[in-house]
Amino acid sequence: MVFIACQEKAGIDQQVRNDPQKYFDFIALNHHQASEEVEGDQKTKLLKEALGYYRDLEKRFPNETYWRAEARLASGHVLRLLARKDEALTTYTSVAGDFPSYDFQILMAIKSQIGLFAEQENQIKVDELCHDLQERFAGRQEQVFQTAIQNCPGAGHGG
Repeated sequence: MVFIACQEKAGIDQQVRNDPQKYFDFIALNHHQASEEVEGDQKTKLLKEALGYYRDLEKRFPNETYWRAEARLASGHVLRLLARKDEALTTYTSVAGDFPSYDFQILMAIKSQIGLFAEQENQIKVDELCHDLQERFAGRQEQVFQTAIQNCPGAGHGG
């Protein structure tokens, strides 16, 4: 099985799991991104493994807030792919609450929430989140923040 070979090669149990960036990259490449290449039960298996590993990363590295924020955001994406949309929304919401100084991750979490609510045709929530996005990041000059505000599909926000 490819996963086992990759796991043994990467030394996940010792080398990779002891470094938050290497662990995150391993999870993203070997589970999260790898799930895009398969279908059905194998896809579900890889996504569930990715979710478990992302959650493990958060527990394993309590002082690595950047990597914990990245893992939480990625967990939301995995939950969305698993069609566990309520859990994904809760996870995305928790990014801002638990990692208030990580603006990029918060931005991506809010954009992901907007996408989920837009899929559900919940324009009220889309508008609320677009307003939150504008309020939170209006003073930011970086292009990624300005583009997100301009492209927000909420009423009166350029979408």
